[in-house]
Amino acid sequence: MLKQFIIGVTSIAALTLGLAVPTLAQGQDDFSQPIKINADDESFDIKQNLAIFTNNVVIQQGTLRIEADKLVAERDRERQVEVFVATGAPATYQQKLEDGSLIQAQANEIRYDQLNQILTLTGNAEVNQNDSLVRGGVLRYDFNAQVLTSERGEDDNEQVETIIMPRNTEREGGNGNNQPPADNTSNP
Repeated sequence: MLKQFIIGVTSIAALTLGLAVPTLAQGQDDFSQPIKINADDESFDIKQNLAIFTNNVVIQQGTLRIEADKLVAERDRERQVEVFVATGAPATYQQKLEDGSLIQAQANEIRYDQLNQILTLTGNAEVNQNDSLVRGGVLRYDFNAQVLTSERGEDDNEQVETIIMPRNTEREGGNGNNQPPADNTSNP
């Protein structure tokens, strides 16, 4: 019974946390890869339905990688609700997308509520993709509605910040690689 619970909670923790962000990132190939969780320490509270991984926690599934100081997976047997929380200073997430680009995120807390299918990044939260950035106290992604909301934190005096890098095209006078045009003049 204990072994079955441990395997079930470990699998659910890794799989659900691993699947939460990739849906946003669209790195679908990673879902068929094995999930590996490494940590210096782990414990299982059977009565509370908790799996706790601490110190140097690394979750790897294909190109998806989450690093945290602590990962807590909670399961409510009555409602089959799972909540997964990775914390760190900061907890980080990265994944290579199907187009070869990398999406990276970080926050003090990365929380996934499986019942409501909501991913919440809290505390110094930011998501970076293709040199574009969204930063705020709280970033929340609703997978059902496919809506990303950003808000400043409770103690944060700064506003939410979004930086969108423009596409640099030949038509706009660029060379398509975000580099200044080459100087074709020569000095005698």
